[in-house]
Formats: sequence, structure tokens, C-alpha cells
Amino acid sequence: MKYVTVLEIFLLVKYIMEFYENLFIYLTYLYWVLFVFTYAFEWGTAQYYFQYVRIIYEAFVATTLAILFNPFANPILTKQTQKMIFTGATSLLMSITGGFFIKKIYAKTRKEVKHALE
Repeated sequence: MKYVTVLEIFLLVKYIMEFYENLFIYLTYLYWVLFVFTYAFEWGTAQYYFQYVRIIYEAFVATTLAILFNPFANPILTKQTQKMIFTGATSLLMSITGGFFIKKIYAKTRKEVKHALE
């Protein structure tokens, strides 16, 4: 029977945190690329994928915030964790309000351009 050492546990936790941080970075890039394609270019396929990525991203951010800021934990915020929290909060805010404002601005601009061309 092999016993697990403290060093092995530390290395496993370090590997999980690196994977977790990289996953967050890739999800953030994918989220913003699909957000721009969905709302700025009105590409229908991007909207389909954006809905799924948005759900995964929001669940990931919500889980991260729940783990880091639960009442039983005393979190140590590293620079990377602070970036994750800020980016996640900004992305959630934009996903809730951003599409509405972009559509409103686009409709107003389109109306003004159409009126100017007449």
C-alpha cells in the first residue's frame, strides 16, 4: 500500500490551480470573441455557440466566486485570482446589460443612416 505524501498533494493542487486558471483564460477569450461576433456582426452561428459558452462561463465564474468567498473560507487573493474576479464580474455585467445596449445603439445608428440615405 502506497501512502500519498504532502509533496504529492501539493503538486496535485498546484496542477489543478494551473489548469483552472488556464481554463478561465481560454473561456474568457472565447466568450468575448463570440460576444463580438454575436452582437456586432450579427453572425447567427456565433449566437448559437455564444449561448452555450455563456452558460458554461457564467457557471464557472459563479462557482469560482462561491468557492473563494464562502463564509467558511479565508481567501488569499493572488494577482491571478484578482484578475479572474474582475474579468468574471465584468463579463457577467456585460452579458446581462451589454447585448441590450449594443442592440439599442445599433438600431438607432441604423435608423439614422437609413434616414440620411433617403
